[in-house]
Amino acid sequence: MAFSLTGLYSVVGEAVRPDQAGMAQGVNSLVVGLGSATGSAAVTSLLSAHVIPHTPLSVPSGYTYAYIMCGLLGLLAVGVSVVEARITRRRQVSPVLAAQAVVGVDSSGGRR
Repeated sequence: MAFSLTGLYSVVGEAVRPDQAGMAQGVNSLVVGLGSATGSAAVTSLLSAHVIPHTPLSVPSGYTYAYIMCGLLGLLAVGVSVVEARITRRRQVSPVLAAQAVVGVDSSGGRR
């Protein structure tokens, strides 16, 4: 987890203009903090819901459910990242279209 967060801060810093870097890092820290708090609360609730009667100890199935939940949420995060990358790629203007717009060429190939 720590290794991925180090790279994440670099990516966020490079993805924005220099005048927005502080705000972007602040939002990134906020989201990481919220994710950590939410994730630890969810795991704690799963473990406390599956305890050995009359003891504070969790049964192994509680850990299994927690691992399954973390794995499913990890897969969801990967899926969202892939979809977001595809959407971003589609929104980028190709250099040919940008050059045609500057020169004034319409879609049929003739000049306007």
